[in-house]
Parts: sequence; C-alpha cells; structure tokens
Amino acid sequence: RKRRLTKSAVNLPFDVVESKLHVPVLRPGVVSRTALVNRLRVTTDPVVSVTAPAGYGKTTLLAQWAARDKRAFAWVSVDERDDDPVVLLRHLAAAIHQVEALDARVLNALRSPGKSMWAAAIPRLGSALASPERPLVLVLDDAHWLHSRDSLGAVSALVDHMPQGSLLVLAGRVQPRLRIAALRTSGLLLELGVDELALSGREARLLLSNAGADLVDDDVEELVTRTEGWAAGLYLAALSLREKDGTQGTRPEIAPFAGDDRYLADYFRAEYLSRLSPEHLTFLRRTSVLRRMSGPLCDRVLEREESTAELASIERSNLFLVPLDRHREWYRYHHLFHDLLSRELTETEPELVPELHRRAADWYEENGDPE
Repeated sequence: RKRRLTKSAVNLPFDVVESKLHVPVLRPGVVSRTALVNRLRVTTDPVVSVTAPAGYGKTTLLAQWAARDKRAFAWVSVDERDDDPVVLLRHLAAAIHQVEALDARVLNALRSPGKSMWAAAIPRLGSALASPERPLVLVLDDAHWLHSRDSLGAVSALVDHMPQGSLLVLAGRVQPRLRIAALRTSGLLLELGVDELALSGREARLLLSNAGADLVDDDVEELVTRTEGWAAGLYLAALSLREKDGTQGTRPEIAPFAGDDRYLADYFRAEYLSRLSPEHLTFLRRTSVLRRMSGPLCDRVLEREESTAELASIERSNLFLVPLDRHREWYRYHHLFHDLLSRELTETEPELVPELHRRAADWYEENGDPE
C-alpha cells in the first residue's frame, strides 16, 4: 500500500503530484502515541477529525496509525492547489487507485470533467469508494486548505459513501466547514483536538530525551505546564536548553525559557503572525494584558466593538486561544503565545500598556470584581 506511485504504473489519464500521495516516513526517535493509535484502530465512526494548531503532531500520529493498522491507507497531503475540486478529486482518485484499482470509467470522468463533474465524476468515485474489496482509511492531511464551496461539497459527498469499516480522516489546523455538528450528534464523528494531542509527562520526557535534553522530573513537569503539552514547543525548548547549556550530561537551566525565546518566537511568527493583517496583530498584542478575556472586556480595553466576534474567529482559526467554558464566553491565550504577544506589545507600544491595564481595572470594578 505504500509503494511508489507513477502515472504509468497506475494508468492514470490525468496528472497528479505523486509526492502528495505517500504516507509520510516517520523520523527516527519520534514519540510513540500508542494510546491514541489504539483508539483510532478500534473506532467505528466513519469520519475522524484531527484538529490542532501546527506542531501538535497530527501528521505523525496518523503516520503511526497507518503503520499499525491492517487496513490500507489512501493518503492525500492537501495544499492550496487542492481547493480546486477537480484537482482535489484527481488526487483522491489517485490515492484510492494505488490501493485498489478504480474502474476506467471513474478515472475517465476526471480526465476532462467540466460541468460533468457533479453528474458523473463524484457519483462514480463515491460508488467506487462505497464498494471496496477491503476496508480502507482515506486521509486528507492539512484539510484546512479546503475553503471553496465545490471542494468542500466534494468531500461532503464522499462522507455519504463511506462503507462500514472504512474511514475518512480530516486532519488540519481548523475543522473543514462540513456538517460537523450533524455528524457529531449522529454519533458518526470521532474528534481529536488539542487536549487529546497534548503530550503527557511520560511522552514529553521521551521527546526531550530524544532531542538531547535530559531533565529531572520536576523540570519536565514544569516544561509540560509551560508548553501545555505542545510537542513543537517542547522540542524547541530542548533545542534552546541545549544551546544555553552547551554541554551534554549537565543539568540545563529551564527558568529563562518562555514564549519570547528566539526559537519559539521565530516559529510563531513564521507559522502564524506573518500571515495576519496589522489589525489582527494589534488585537492580539493589546489583549495580551489580559490573562482571561471576554468580548465585553476586550471591547472596553481596546475601546472598540465586536470583540466577541473577533474572539470567535480566532478560536475557529485555532490560533492558540484556549476556551475556558462551554459557552464561548471566556478565553485565554496559550501560555507561550501569551508570553510572545506581551513582549511584542511592550516593544511596540510601551506607553499604551499602563492605559490598557487601567481600562481593564475599570471594567472589572464596574462588574463586581474589585480584586
């Protein structure tokens, strides 16, 4: 199931990007997520959603699952080009075709689909998916790139054709805009998020050790608390500690490690902050004076309106915003993300910091929380 795919080998009448159709190779030393893999191996839910910010090990988890499950895995690493439904369906068909040969009519329907895509290509691909000789797991990794109505409609159509024993897996930084609520209430969806993907103390110790940072238990526990089990954060902490320590075998000093550490700051900026508008960056930095946030409190501190909608948008974007209740009223930033935003606020608008605190204090006093 993991053999190399070529156009001639599978007799495709259209071109695909071959590198996107392979289960990623696991790097030596990655932490085994045995409990999560076992949970995925036995799930009977036809749709699996794995959603978390970058660096939580989504792809690694799914690759470990593929290595340990008896079912065949059809894999597509989604990118921005797949937001075109024709491109997406061709890669889906190619991924399925390499584990179970599709009828020529299915492939030909995707050669020049045009307006016939919905009338021919999707129904035929769905029918082929619904009657495989053996169960399979169809993975769309980085599915957060799918935004267009037609691409999402194509994925939704495939959901309706998943046969018993087969699974459709959608992994990404945000949940795709499918009928998630309906799948959830129907008991057809297994959801894994930040809480499930966060590393335990034992897993964090293994990651740190494999990265060359051997710490005592108390220091491991402290780093797990600071990173909130975020795998990328722990790995970058290990690199930072190794650099500061300079030698192997001595106990590194973890006290200075925070979200404004050079490695972490570079990661946050490259993966997230560089893609945001100046208005969004201003909102993030100025609200970093708050340990807990609500829409009305942010409105008062920023002297603006519609902060509730802004917080909801940040949460949907999985931008290291942690909900503190089920009503989506109160939030906080991930500890390390908060550190960086606070540092940037102090550097860019130091004169504004006391005023932001005064506005927050006034709001709390007016709302019965003088402490």
